[in-house]
Amino acid sequence: FDRFELDEADARLTCAGEPVALAPKPFAVLCALARAPRTLVTKNALLDAVWGLLADTGTPDVIHCGSGPAHGTFTGPGPIEAVLARHPRLRLIVAHMGMPEYEPFLDICERHAGVHLDTTMAFTDFAEETMPFPHGAYPRLHDLGDRILFGSDFPNIPYRYTHAMTVLTELPGVDDDWLRGVFHRNAAELFGLQIAD
Repeated sequence: FDRFELDEADARLTCAGEPVALAPKPFAVLCALARAPRTLVTKNALLDAVWGLLADTGTPDVIHCGSGPAHGTFTGPGPIEAVLARHPRLRLIVAHMGMPEYEPFLDICERHAGVHLDTTMAFTDFAEETMPFPHGAYPRLHDLGDRILFGSDFPNIPYRYTHAMTVLTELPGVDDDWLRGVFHRNAAELFGLQIAD
């Protein structure tokens, strides 16, 4: 590797003085490997650096971490709790309210100020058939109203777009202020957008 020179500050790689074209992601991986010579750098370590960058910059990140429709090694509340333990300032948006583990993800949202939940598919007839929201957890929705965002996955949904909105208006214990937050204000504040009076 003596012929190569890596200049991380100027995002430049040369070989025998000639520039080597490298896309941003491979360049970032190369830099991470170069910073840890003679060390095994795992995918988890690389990903942990990304989590750290997201936490440091306050960048909101949508994450599909619920184990629906199929459980996997990296799904469910456990893996995301581990990430949040290392990076408690992360600003995450848990897609689908974490279905089917709604209550554990509500718990996570209560414990971590930067965690939000999006409503994509949740509460719709489609989701209620196979992964129903627990009735005893409805009051928690009101309490976490400023951390819930409307989500739709439109147009890739097996129901009408309006159904995803209507079911939210029919949830027990919600009011117009809660709905304004979920449909607009919460996302506008999370992304730092100007809210019209």
